[in-house]
Amino acid sequence: MKLLSGISNAKQGPTSILNQQFVPPSPTSQLAFTGPQMFASVARAISLTSASPTMLQALAASVAPLISAVVDDSGTNFSITSDVGGLADTERTAFSTRLGAGIADRYMESVGYVWRANAKSFGLSSPTPDFVYDGPPVQGHGVVICEAKGAVASSVTSGSVVTDGRNAYKNQVSQHVGTTVAGSPILHGYAAAFGAVVGVGASYLHIEETILTQSSYGGTGSGGGSGKRAASGETSPSLALRNFRGSFALSDALSTTEAIDAVLAGDRERFQKVQSQEYRVVKVQGEEFWFGYSAKLFALSPASVRRENATGIADPREGGYFAIHGDVVRRLHKSLREILDKKIESLVLPIFDLEYLAKNEFGAFFPDGFAFLGNKARPERVEALSF
Repeated sequence: MKLLSGISNAKQGPTSILNQQFVPPSPTSQLAFTGPQMFASVARAISLTSASPTMLQALAASVAPLISAVVDDSGTNFSITSDVGGLADTERTAFSTRLGAGIADRYMESVGYVWRANAKSFGLSSPTPDFVYDGPPVQGHGVVICEAKGAVASSVTSGSVVTDGRNAYKNQVSQHVGTTVAGSPILHGYAAAFGAVVGVGASYLHIEETILTQSSYGGTGSGGGSGKRAASGETSPSLALRNFRGSFALSDALSTTEAIDAVLAGDRERFQKVQSQEYRVVKVQGEEFWFGYSAKLFALSPASVRRENATGIADPREGGYFAIHGDVVRRLHKSLREILDKKIESLVLPIFDLEYLAKNEFGAFFPDGFAFLGNKARPERVEALSF
């Protein structure tokens, strides 16, 4: 488990009248996550595009061993080793950007947001922030946006990270707050700037967000209790499909990915041609997770290093599969034709309790049902779903 502490937070104007119907979740002062969780968040950020599943899987596979190689295994603080200094400037910039996106996603999830989309693909105009988020904190009133920044260099300081966050908010976030995208009001904006000092063991995160009209923050909005399912949440079909398009692609559910693309394009003829999707179903602590029949193994460390915990499932640092909770898979499949026919304006989906998911240390689980499972998770059956 790695810890990123000392997260700074500041607010920036202008505010919007939309803030009067939105109380943002309270900021968090630290993030705790495992290597598989970080890899899964980076992979999710990569997957929020229209690129083919083959391309997305290749990108995710390429970033996994790099994260394992340059994140310092010693201690609990999240830090980057001096090995990253050997990368060419362009490679280090790309790695910093992806790591910043993964950190931003972990932060947004930690304060209660559940579903995300690439802001440009969702319809936001340039200069565009990176992501659009939805979830319980907005209570169905709209969405929020987030720009992610990452810097991995010997020159990084806490001050430079604050400056990066402040400039990112001013240049790519502020002008969009209070406007509407894809029929959803943008209630609030965030800029998440991450910086790691190479070889020193210091990392910083600064969150710049919209100034409030209220005098206080709300709760985390992520649900409570110890149950497996904290709540159900409502989001727009457009955002939900963009959120899960990448998840199904990474999980090698190629027919489902094709069906989602057809629905997003409003292409009825293309949708009708999509074949049924065959899934392998694995049960983890009583919960079913589904992935495509030929799902790829994503290795996070050399195959010669074998680790196994008390559950009998391999530690995901060795490798694992992306999968999606069966309840979410069924719900999405049932809704695709209704979305195409414009019979529904919102989609109600399960939200899984973070406290429950955190107990599953052998994997990486997200509140929307996306997961990264250890490679010894054995399928119990095969199931096919039509469209």
